[in-house]
Amino acid sequence: MKHLRKIMLTIIFLAVITVFSLIMFETAQNEPPKPAYKSSRHYGDIHPHFVAISDSRVTIEQHLDEHRSKGILEAHFSMPQSGIFKDVTSSRDDYFIHIATEHNIKTLLFQTTDSDKDGHGVFRWIGSKSLCTALADYKGNIPYSNSCTSNMEETFSAQRPEPKLRFKLPLNFKLTKEVFQLGTVSSFIHLIQNGIISNDGVVFVGDLQVIPYSCLARPEAIQASKKHFIRAIKDKLDKLPRYGEVFVITQFWSAAFYHGMVESLPRLSRYIGFIDHRSEIKIYVACTAFMNSSLQTLFPSRNISELVICDNIGPILAARVYFPEGTPCGMYKSPQSGVYQMSREFEKYISPSIHIPPKNYIILIKRTKHRILVQHDVIASFLNNIAKQNDMELFIYADDNLPSFSDTRKLFHQARLVVAPHGAGLANTLFSTPGLFVIEIVCNHPHLNLCYRQLAISLGHHYHGVSSKFGCEATLNVDVNEVKDAVQFYMKHIVKKKNL
Repeated sequence: MKHLRKIMLTIIFLAVITVFSLIMFETAQNEPPKPAYKSSRHYGDIHPHFVAISDSRVTIEQHLDEHRSKGILEAHFSMPQSGIFKDVTSSRDDYFIHIATEHNIKTLLFQTTDSDKDGHGVFRWIGSKSLCTALADYKGNIPYSNSCTSNMEETFSAQRPEPKLRFKLPLNFKLTKEVFQLGTVSSFIHLIQNGIISNDGVVFVGDLQVIPYSCLARPEAIQASKKHFIRAIKDKLDKLPRYGEVFVITQFWSAAFYHGMVESLPRLSRYIGFIDHRSEIKIYVACTAFMNSSLQTLFPSRNISELVICDNIGPILAARVYFPEGTPCGMYKSPQSGVYQMSREFEKYISPSIHIPPKNYIILIKRTKHRILVQHDVIASFLNNIAKQNDMELFIYADDNLPSFSDTRKLFHQARLVVAPHGAGLANTLFSTPGLFVIEIVCNHPHLNLCYRQLAISLGHHYHGVSSKFGCEATLNVDVNEVKDAVQFYMKHIVKKKNL
């Protein structure tokens, strides 16, 4: 009996172990993969849904045309069997692992080499004493760099941007363990078959909700997007407008000037020629006046009404979706943003329209509704005197009397110094020549926002931030002497360069 009892206990013990192991295995299958990162420059072993190519427009167009040559199927869409979409955004480390599970998504990875040049330097940004103090005391959610210096001479310390490891890619079909850490990939584009595009820039394909790295990439916004699909799209699939080839650039909030010009539009930077010569491709975009004007500038031979699909018509179904990398909200964590390339695209069309010799403007941006600069008149008078002394012209760029979009582009292209309270008007520095001096009066804590610092750095401009003492978001109150000191210092270098 003793032996029989031991045998029975052993059997029970083994059975418990087996059941426990099965439970653990099942749990592991449902958990997100936990990648082990490896640094690599070799792409021979990557998953077959990904193709690494040279980051050149000629090579990119060749591969996009190869993809197009396979023909377009009639657009259709089937809900996932589970009825649930898995949300994935490129802000996640395991993003490409999930992308690799969907056979309707192919991805081109753009590879750079050590000999590639990005065409511009990055200047050391400067903070006034007030801004450096504000950053030292900052306790917000955004990890702002606290490497703040008030030594204005440092602004001439130019260097090439340091490459950062941003992409992690699965090996072969091993989607749960190893991934390559890709240090030489600058960006990517997804080629998606049969996707639903929502007006917040999300693509639903297979059982994935593919979210660009954008202002939508926040848990609450992602859930709202998913609920919108279930509530407003799911039962209307047969009624969705259908298109053949659609290039997506719209993002969350891209109807707003800053988000549209700085985050949405640069997604086109590598593909303007490709789209321009292929009339079948349409651009899904927030159809604001400034966006239509921008697209008409970049595609002068195209009828804009035929080129674009306005995102305000709601979700659409496309047989082929071109889905380039998104731009993070405020451009944070995105040193390789296409904003510099887009700036150089505008240069091609702005320069020929400017009379020679060009004017040399000092621009003071004036806000009249929110973030009003209390000391505007004092600063304007000071800048006007500086301009007269140096054979330059002061232009007050006021939001209640804006020049045309075309004149705005020319104006900022001829600017040498821009002084501005924090706000969307600074997005117009996209049209300026690299080397512009930007002095921004930044919002005080807790409203601190340095997105225009990142924009200036990305465009190859000099940036100097001065902190508001109090009042934001209604008003900005600044130490005028901090602004004057910065203007006088930079004007010496502007005048010297102008006279060369």
